[in-house]
Amino acid sequence: MKKINYNRPLLVSVVIISAFVAMLNQTILAVAQPAIMQSFKVSVSDVNWLSTGYSLIGGILIPISAWMADRFNTKKLVSISSLIFLLGTIVSLLSGSFLILLTGRLIQAIGAGILSGLSMTILFSVFDKSESGKPTMALGIVFGLSPAIGPTLGGYIVDHLGWHWIFGITALIIAIALVMSLLFMADVVPHKNTKLDKISVLLSTLGFGMLLYGVSEVSNKGWSNITTLAEIVVGLLLIIGWS
Repeated sequence: MKKINYNRPLLVSVVIISAFVAMLNQTILAVAQPAIMQSFKVSVSDVNWLSTGYSLIGGILIPISAWMADRFNTKKLVSISSLIFLLGTIVSLLSGSFLILLTGRLIQAIGAGILSGLSMTILFSVFDKSESGKPTMALGIVFGLSPAIGPTLGGYIVDHLGWHWIFGITALIIAIALVMSLLFMADVVPHKNTKLDKISVLLSTLGFGMLLYGVSEVSNKGWSNITTLAEIVVGLLLIIGWS
């Protein structure tokens, strides 16, 4: 592989910031749900899809991102994913209806899912085996801190600025990460001609989708509802088949 010149501290900073905002975005909206329900007059099960849909898409794309890293230019992947994340955040920020908000949130999830999946792959590509503990420690801190910070920061923003500005703050952070990716990211992951396991992708998508949908319906229909239980059981069976 041709030697690539890049500034490792700056490249690592891009990865850490991207991973941080992707993980932060999973929990920062939780405390805003009552305000969103009041703004758009939607039910608990409806507003839960802002989190459920985000987690579902992220869960699907994280394993696929490893295949993408093998096949495509790392810098382009990070930059395009950051751009998708930013566009989804802007749509959510400007949303005037729940459907537009949910659409923006799902667009966010596409970019965030790829960024989260790429983070470990990229970091292990730029650190030697003798330094293998560094990327694990760095991402461990990110994945530990961001979910803890999210609800506190989200609550402060909702109380002082309004829930829309959760997306304003997120947009600022991911915009910085996008600019940095254009300047400092490099194609650091070695490429190989791996094939995408389409059956596994299908099973995991259907399995996690049905499981999350079934669980989200519990708040409306309860655990005794046959349809809800069937969705959960079928989802679990598909996940077992995928694994």
